[in-house]
Parts: sequence; structure tokens; C-alpha cells
Amino acid sequence: MDRYESHVKDLFLGVYRLDLRKIPEAQHPRPDFEVFDHGSHIANLEVKAIEWTGTEVTADGFTGEGLISGSMKRDNCAARLATKLHDAIRQFEGVSLPKILVFLNAHSEADVYDLMELLTGYLTYADGIRLASMPPAARGRSAADKARIDLHLWADLKGGTPSLIPATAVGEELKLKYFDGRSAE
Repeated sequence: MDRYESHVKDLFLGVYRLDLRKIPEAQHPRPDFEVFDHGSHIANLEVKAIEWTGTEVTADGFTGEGLISGSMKRDNCAARLATKLHDAIRQFEGVSLPKILVFLNAHSEADVYDLMELLTGYLTYADGIRLASMPPAARGRSAADKARIDLHLWADLKGGTPSLIPATAVGEELKLKYFDGRSAE
């Protein structure tokens, strides 16, 4: 078990009182954990760590919906999250129980809004302004894929309150039954 998986295991037991049991590695892709509540297997879970890549992208000479010529984005976290989402979907293939995808953030410049950008295709600012940040084709692909994961959880490695974002009715049920009001804090 790597340090990220260990952190998530501790988080689930300490905050939500849910037991994560490591699924042994296999030749074909599988999720990282089975999730148990009082001995009942309730879901499967995959952990994806978000780390700093050090890349910089400039948009000089490029304009499009929501982009300003000459602007710079230090890191396109939403695009990296999309790659991790697609990897997780592959790992969940053949799993019939609800699917939980945990994004564990170890990146100081990423936050839950990057996940919201991935799931909606838009950046939404505090003043309510909403800008399309992904091409329509990417928004459509992410929209189709996000419904294949029942519950998304964003947690920062440095601590704080995790964010739970259901993508399906099953995810909403999981959130209400096993996460809301169960915090040990």
C-alpha cells in the first residue's frame, strides 16, 4: 500500500468509520479497495493522487471560448484529472457495487474547483462568472464518464474537510447514508 492509499484508508476509518480493505494487485486493472461498513461490502474505491507536474502552458496567440490571448495557466489540473478519471473507469470495469473515486490532492495549486471544472466543463468564479474551460468534445466525454463513477471525493493531503460530489442517484444515497453526519470531527 503506498502512502496515498494509506492516507485515504486512515481518513475513511477516522472520519467516516468505514473500513477499506486492499484488493490484491492482479494482471488486469482493479480498484484499490473494497469499502465495508460494519462487515457489509458497500462499495469499491479507487485512489488517484494529484501531484505537481511543474508544467507551464501559455496561451499566447491562442484564443477560444473562455481563453484570453497572452494569458498563462501554470497547470491544467482539470485535464490531468480527466486522465485519472478515465484510468479509474478502466479499473472499475466489471465491478457491480457502487464506485467511489478519491482524488487525493498533494498539489498546492490544485483544489476541489479543478474537480468541479472537470465534472462541469466550466470554471465558475466567486462572482458567478462562468467560463467554458474545455472544448465541447472534452466536456461531453467527461460528462459521459463522470456518470460511470457514483461518488467523487476530493481530499487534501495536508488536511481539511473532504468534499463529496455524487454523480449518480446511487452516489447520492452513499453520501447520505455513509458520509453525511458520520464525521468523527
